[in-house]
This record gives sequence, structure tokens and C-alpha cells, in this order.
Amino acid sequence: MYLITTILLIVIIIIISIKSGFIEGWVDPKGEIIVPPVDYGFAMKEIGSNLEREKRLIAALVPYYERLIDIAANNKVDKNKYKTKMEIKEAADREKSNIRINVDKEESGRILPLFDVNNALNAISKTERVPDEVKYFVSYLYLPKTVEIYKNTAEFLNTKCINVYKFLANLGGQEGAGKIQKSSAESLGATISGFQDINISSASILAKGNLQDNLSQFAVTNKEKKINIGPDQIQLLYRISTTRITELESLNLGTTILKEMVNNFNKLNQLLEQIEKGGNENTFASIMVDGKTPEEAISAFEDIGTIPFAYLIR
Repeated sequence: MYLITTILLIVIIIIISIKSGFIEGWVDPKGEIIVPPVDYGFAMKEIGSNLEREKRLIAALVPYYERLIDIAANNKVDKNKYKTKMEIKEAADREKSNIRINVDKEESGRILPLFDVNNALNAISKTERVPDEVKYFVSYLYLPKTVEIYKNTAEFLNTKCINVYKFLANLGGQEGAGKIQKSSAESLGATISGFQDINISSASILAKGNLQDNLSQFAVTNKEKKINIGPDQIQLLYRISTTRITELESLNLGTTILKEMVNNFNKLNQLLEQIEKGGNENTFASIMVDGKTPEEAISAFEDIGTIPFAYLIR
């Protein structure tokens, strides 16, 4: 009788969760990883700790992701149309949103839209008068559906970085490398701008629509529409949280792809510094993709040699 009651309770929880649209896509851990029920306070503590570990990983990847976005955005700007370095930078910043969208589409469901996800997670943590249960629950909707996506994302960034490095290292031998355009060194710098609205549409995460709408579902006055998070939902989230961390640790990202990626980006930055030192203080290097869409510009990182590049110098 106790077993039947327990099974019915689990089924009810899952049905309610799927009906709300918030746990749809989550899979209750099965297989070799066994996560027994724990005290509510302990579960909350562990969920928070595990969430912070994933958030730190995402935050650590953002600068590398944005480095590539900056280069692609800078190359979309016609420097001849602007009079000041600030105008050029502002124009490049306006290109970034579309380029991020196209990067996500390039590997739909396989890589994480790092910049937007990081912003969403930070916004959730800073939201006032919202219980930790709600913050944890909504935050997990903005994490990748599977931890394997972290590995895919790091591999993606690493590949892009290697190809940019190869292009710059062999710049002198590239056809059309002597083409000159006006530009600014500042426009190559990594910039993380603020956001007005967070509305992410990515196949790699469960969250859909606007962040504020997602949070507000826990605070609506209509009891029929309000989503409640109780002990049973926290136990489910604890099992998911614990399983994700176990799987993440098994990937050994820190000693494999992340280590390789960091080393390659360091090499790329050193190469850029060497190129800058080769001329005056206003000399720098980048990539130019003339007359191409943002999506084609990003693809150029992978298809070096198939699209005309240019050495930017001022």
C-alpha cells in the first residue's frame, strides 16, 4: 500500500510539473546514479551549492565566447561611416545580438548561448523578495539541458579560436591581406554590455519566453495559474542537481577541453599583442568578411580560405 501511494505521488508531481511547463524536458535521474531523499534543509543547501558550481563554469566561459563575438561584430562595421572610435564601438555593439543568435543557430541545441544565459542567471540571483526555492527552480531552467552541452560549447569555442589563430599567424600569405580599412583597437576589446530584457530562445535550455514572465508565474494572484514549489518538487530538483554534478565531474573538463581552450586563447591573445607591437600604438589585427551576413561572418571562423579576409590596420 505504501509503495502504491508513493508511486501515485510521484506521478502526480510529474503531471503537475509538466502541466506547468516548467519541468517539461527534465528527466528524473535513473540508472546507476542513486539519489535517496534527504532533509529539506540539506536539499536546499546542496541545490544552491551545485547551482553555483554550474554558474561559475558558465561565467568562466563567457569571456572566451565574447572574444569571438567581438571580433565578428567589429568586422561587420563599415569604419568609413563613422568619425570617432566611440561611434565605431557602438556600431559593433549593435551587431552583437544578431551574431549571438546566429552562433546559437549554427549549433542548435548543442552549445549554450553563454552571454544571455549568464545574464539571466545573474538577474535571477539579484531579484528581490523572491524565495530561494523559486530562484533555484527558475535558474535550473536556464542551465543546459544536459551537462554534455558544456563540453560541446568548449569544443566549439576552441575550434573557432584555433582557426582565427591560424588565419592571423599566416596573415602575410593570405591573398588580399594587404587591404586597408579604418578601424580602432578599442573595438576589438571584450565588452559585456548590460541588458534591458532577457528573452532567450535556445534549443539548449528549457526556459522559454521572457525571464520576468517565468518568475512571475510563482507570484500570480490566481491560484489556478500559480505554480507552487513544495518539498516534493525540491526533492526532485535535488536529485536532478546532484546527478548533473556527478555527470559534470565525470567529464573532467578542467583537465581536458577547458585546459586546451584556455591555452589556445592565450596563444591568440599573445599573437594579437605581437602584431600590435609590430607597428605603432594604433596598429592591431582582426578579420574582415566583406558583404557577408553575421551568420556567414561566424562561419568564416571555421572556413578559413573560402571567404576573402582582410587585414585591418590604422
